[in-house]
Amino acid sequence: MNKHRRPFAPVLLLTTLSAALLGLTTACGGTSAPSAGSSSETPSSSASSSGSSQDAQYVMQAHQSNLAEIAAGQLAQQKGTSQAVKDLGARFVADHTTLDQSLQQVASKLGLSLPSAPNTEQQALAQQYTAASGPAFDTLFVTTQMAAHMKTMQAGQAELSSGTDATVKAAAQNAAPVIASHGTMLDQAAQSLGLPNRMASGSPSPTAS
Repeated sequence: MNKHRRPFAPVLLLTTLSAALLGLTTACGGTSAPSAGSSSETPSSSASSSGSSQDAQYVMQAHQSNLAEIAAGQLAQQKGTSQAVKDLGARFVADHTTLDQSLQQVASKLGLSLPSAPNTEQQALAQQYTAASGPAFDTLFVTTQMAAHMKTMQAGQAELSSGTDATVKAAAQNAAPVIASHGTMLDQAAQSLGLPNRMASGSPSPTAS
């Protein structure tokens, strides 16, 4: 663990994560095998009469994020040089597998056919992970996963604000504390690696130097 931590980083990130989680929790009161699909970008069928285009979009995005996080977690376990990164990888695989299993049940109820692969941006990031090695991999993984998890939180907030299907909104709400816990772990890993909080500094897609 780096003894010279940047004190502002955990405060900024944890404040952001806490605010996002609070929004997700209050907005709604009331994996590892991917499922087959014909596209990696859009669902091949629309939501049922009980859902909406927002519901379908959230389910698709969340599923693709789960696929991407499972694959990234596996690479982190294999290629990470720090124990913090390896631990993150194991946690991502376990949690996103569980989340995706539940999400596939929701998709089935809505009559949605899910994409079979992450989206184009997520696939490009996976290629960067594959090419990186050593400490550069750890830096790339932690900083880009901070951005990825914030996008996932934002997608959940959008679903709780605009979605109409109670089952989909419940899935978004249930995922919120899991994603928030990943954010906390990522911040701790950043501290151990001596990295700044790039999410707070306005760099959504940082790359290893």
